[in-house]
Amino acid sequence: SIVPGSVRIAHSRATEQVEATAWKRPDGTLALMLMNKSEAIAPICVRIDGMETELILYPKSVSSCILKS
Repeated sequence: SIVPGSVRIAHSRATEQVEATAWKRPDGTLALMLMNKSEAIAPICVRIDGMETELILYPKSVSSCILKS
């Protein structure tokens, strides 16, 4: 989750229906907030500092994850 003291470091809109924001948390971890406004499953690729992972966003969903550095 986004805790007090977190700083937004990135925002991306892959499509009109899919958005992502990345936040640097005070402990050095990254918080990702992902939103899929569409009625369909949305496969996405997240790339950060040379690392890459594939995620599936369910329809009409908001998802979050924490990445350790």
